[in-house]
Amino acid sequence: DTVGVRLRGITGEVDPGRFGEVTLSESLDREHIVIGRELAYGLQLDPDFFEKVRIIFPFGEVAPTGEMLPTVRRYLLGGTFRSGFY
Repeated sequence: DTVGVRLRGITGEVDPGRFGEVTLSESLDREHIVIGRELAYGLQLDPDFFEKVRIIFPFGEVAPTGEMLPTVRRYLLGGTFRSGFY
């Protein structure tokens, strides 16, 4: 499935006071991503099953022909959060 989402990077510990109710399946590193619980449910993803998430950034690099090529990165789903926003 393909959906449009807003991404936000964080560093350090995931603060439940800032991000709401957070459920982590393991410790996080640069290979992991945490997504909203409703989004995970809609995409039928579960962090306990070491799901892979592919993120496509539409504006990546410029090809030799001058057209924009998207950048694709893969992450492991390391957890979910619930902030109350849908």
